[in-house]
Amino acid sequence: KDTSPTVGFEPHDIKFLKKSLTIYDLGGSVRVRDIWKHYLAESSGFVFVVDSSNKSRLSENKLAFHSFIENEKVSGKPILL
Repeated sequence: KDTSPTVGFEPHDIKFLKKSLTIYDLGGSVRVRDIWKHYLAESSGFVFVVDSSNKSRLSENKLAFHSFIENEKVSGKPILL
């Protein structure tokens, strides 16, 4: 109840065992999905989060995920769903 969706994007820098990692939390609304393409080529992997509590959007999420995995810049990279 207390969690709000990401609007736009939020970068997070993490350091662990002398390694640096930048995680981009990209929003999933229809308006924001157009920015995803700018992050695909340089990304090493992806976490695709589906809000399963909103059953009315599950079919929309399915279409967005299929569109996402069909992108050639995603091909061959690990995805956590």
